Formats: sequence, C-alpha cells, structure tokens
Amino acid sequence: MEREIGWRLGDDFIEQNAGYKFAGYTDDDLSRPVIGIANSFTDLCGGHKNLRELADEVKHGVYRAGGTPMEFGTIALC
Repeated sequence: MEREIGWRLGDDFIEQNAGYKFAGYTDDDLSRPVIGIANSFTDLCGGHKNLRELADEVKHGVYRAGGTPMEFGTIALC
C-alpha cells in the first residue's frame, strides 16, 4: 500500500495531485484505496434517473468501508 500512496502523493505527480486536490480530495482521501464507480446516469434517459441516488449510496458505502470512491460517467446505451 505504501507504493500506491507514493504513486498518488509523490512529488513526481504534482499535476495529477493538483487535479485530485482541485476535485476536493484530501491527503487522507488519497491515502485510502481508490474505488472507481461507473455510472450511466443521464437526464435524457428516464430509466436511468434512479442511478443518481444508487451511486450516492454506493459511494457512501465505499467511504464507510475505508475506501475513497471516484465516480465516472459512462455512455448510456439505451
């Protein structure tokens, strides 16, 4: 895990670290395992409206379990 923390917080990745800090992540957040959460929520597809709330609950669970959730969007295929 020390290597992973160094990857995110090391001096060689100042631009990347600045992006994380700009997004609101703290050093404590970045010291935890980062868990990606894919979400195809969109306002254009009525069937995906529930995914906004579902993703919030998943992020809450990841954080409570000791991880740092990072949500990213995907294309809604329908």
